[in-house]
Amino acid sequence: MVRRIISTKELQVWLTAEIKKHEGCHDCHFGGITSLRTPDEAGCNWADRIVIRATGVPPEIYEPAVAIVMTKARSQFNVS
Repeated sequence: MVRRIISTKELQVWLTAEIKKHEGCHDCHFGGITSLRTPDEAGCNWADRIVIRATGVPPEIYEPAVAIVMTKARSQFNVS
């Protein structure tokens, strides 16, 4: 799959907007994105471990949403 190339800031904004679409996650925000030196085995060039700020949101609410958003993003985007 061909991924769209965007900046790390654009990716962070996209991830945050997507997580906010999930019920109970309106206060969630993604932190910084870490670029990888070489793409992983799936071809993604950014780390799948990102800080999520979910103050007051229980893990059982935000963790499934994070998994959905991250899976979608890692298949669609690489960073410049």
